[in-house]
Amino acid sequence: MHKKTVLIAGFSFKENCPDTRNTKVIDIYTTLTAAGLRVRVYDPVVDAAMVKNSFDVDMLSEGDLAHKYDAIILAVPHQQILTTLNFESFKNAGAFVYDVKGVLPKEVIDGRL
Repeated sequence: MHKKTVLIAGFSFKENCPDTRNTKVIDIYTTLTAAGLRVRVYDPVVDAAMVKNSFDVDMLSEGDLAHKYDAIILAVPHQQILTTLNFESFKNAGAFVYDVKGVLPKEVIDGRL
């Protein structure tokens, strides 16, 4: 049995901002990783090297996204993420999309706060 893989979209403190100093997304990442899940993070706005240095989290590039995930969490809805990612195309069978900020259309998501 393979590890379930989760994609977290967005890592910064808030949308359309590269600042990660007060990000709470690291808490989501740490919790899921501690639960034994394989967690991948994509954020086109932040500096990937800085995130690796500060949080020891490897960021995916857009080219690395071409995988299927068991869950997708839209944590920070950067405009660039909303306009370029087709969440349906990244879902495994039975996967779900969780929208933390409630910005995606209801037909795309399976849960929100």
